[in-house]
Amino acid sequence: NDRQSRIEVGYGLEGALPDGLTGRLQDDTMLPYFKQGQYDKGIVNGYAATAATVAKEYNVKLEGVSYTPPAPKQNDSLPLWADMALNIYNSSCLEFWHEAGARGAVLSAELTLKQIEHLCAVSPMPLECLVQGRIEMMVSEYCAGGSFLGGLDKGKCSFNCREQLFLNDRKDASFPLVTDQNCRMHVLNAHDLSLLANLKAVQEAGVERLLIDARYYSEEETAQMAALYKGVMNGEIRQEENLPHTTRGHYFRGVL
Repeated sequence: NDRQSRIEVGYGLEGALPDGLTGRLQDDTMLPYFKQGQYDKGIVNGYAATAATVAKEYNVKLEGVSYTPPAPKQNDSLPLWADMALNIYNSSCLEFWHEAGARGAVLSAELTLKQIEHLCAVSPMPLECLVQGRIEMMVSEYCAGGSFLGGLDKGKCSFNCREQLFLNDRKDASFPLVTDQNCRMHVLNAHDLSLLANLKAVQEAGVERLLIDARYYSEEETAQMAALYKGVMNGEIRQEENLPHTTRGHYFRGVL
């Protein structure tokens, strides 16, 4: 039988309990008990672990609450780097992944440079930031391609997921739609992120590694982009402005 579980995060706790963290809490503190048929212990252990995570985030001391934490897993032959999909944007997330064996982490693209500077100062491991590429704006279980073009309402989808689709807003900006292997729809920003002219500010914030998301670039475009960033970082190229038709994302203005 297919059994599913999830931690439903209430309004206001999204910062302390992002999706990646709640998934890991289930995997480490609940599912091992569920697999043994000890559902009561799994629920109690998961509840206590979640409460402890929130308490740590808000600097609250809990008494009489304890749980069995997972043993740190680390494989020296295969370094773990906590990727951007984990939506890491506070110190609790950084400590969690560091204790799990991560060698470094990619910070959320929704952070401002001021917030990034703070996290770099307190992080127990090196941090990385996205500086070039498409920013994911939304992920949805609803698939527009399958619903409108694939006959999904008839029970079987015939839509070709590799076909490129776009959503156009009232200003005629085109937002690319990407479908993953689980039929989830990813809505990307209409403009690429570009921080070529702001690399000095990013590095001064304490970021040790820069990320170019080249999933939607050709091999030639990726090589040119990497060479351009390398030239700016080495001082060989002077870049006063970011690339045309790009955005600086939330790094300077925050999430509006």
